Amino acid sequence: TPPPPVKQTLKKPKSEPAAKKPSQKKQAPESAREPQPEAMPVQQVIAITGIGDTHLYQDPAGVYSINLPVGFEKTAASPSGSRAAFVFDNAVRIQFAVRSVEPAWNAEDAMYRKVMDIQGGAGQKSTMTVGDYSLVEIGGARGYMIDFSGYIQDSSSKISLYALETSGKVLFIDINCANWRKQKNLDMYTTAQKSIRKTLIVY
Repeated sequence: TPPPPVKQTLKKPKSEPAAKKPSQKKQAPESAREPQPEAMPVQQVIAITGIGDTHLYQDPAGVYSINLPVGFEKTAASPSGSRAAFVFDNAVRIQFAVRSVEPAWNAEDAMYRKVMDIQGGAGQKSTMTVGDYSLVEIGGARGYMIDFSGYIQDSSSKISLYALETSGKVLFIDINCANWRKQKNLDMYTTAQKSIRKTLIVY
């Protein structure tokens, strides 16, 4: 007699585990996200022979523009543009001021009066010594320039003053160098003088 048939059990193929979906972190709503710092505008650097790298400053009132050496930072400005101030390393300061003047304003007379004020006038003592002064024409405007030096608050200082007339107004520029015996300060003071004489434009 033939042997009984052998029962065969078919194994079901193992089902592969389902692929796990990558976990997605819930994003915070827009209002809860940390604000990202805004990119600051990059100021164009302009190289000028004899001065070096500069940044252009344009008076908001449209009275003047100038290329200041890189390193000067704005410390003050009036919305009308009548005043602006810049400082380098807390040692060299440049101040601009635009003021209305009488139609009869005369640069030569104003220069001599200012020289007398600096020197102290009759019977007055002054710690300042005037080095040079003259009538000038800079940036299309005429006026005067005075260089003097002395002590301000126990600091040896060099100062250059400019007064330039334009359309019934006068642009006054004051460059003050504290501790000028430090070569770095003196170099920047000299460079600031050059930038005024070479790049200032009075409209």
